[in-house]
Amino acid sequence: TEADVRALYPLPVSQQEDLEVTTRLTPNPEEVDVDGAEGVAAWNLTLAPGEETEVRVNVEMRWPEGQTLIWNR
Repeated sequence: TEADVRALYPLPVSQQEDLEVTTRLTPNPEEVDVDGAEGVAAWNLTLAPGEETEVRVNVEMRWPEGQTLIWNR
């Protein structure tokens, strides 16, 4: 029997103008900013027992030369 699964993933979000964050999500999520939570992506998946699927999240960050990025998770 297949099961419906909701996968959530926190995406990085820039808090400053000079930090550019670009994300590429495959497949595209059904929803972003889930329940008002900025940067949370959701995929609604239907999987059979033992079935696997892949969600790809690619993140690219750019910031001004000479500045240091400190990433707190």
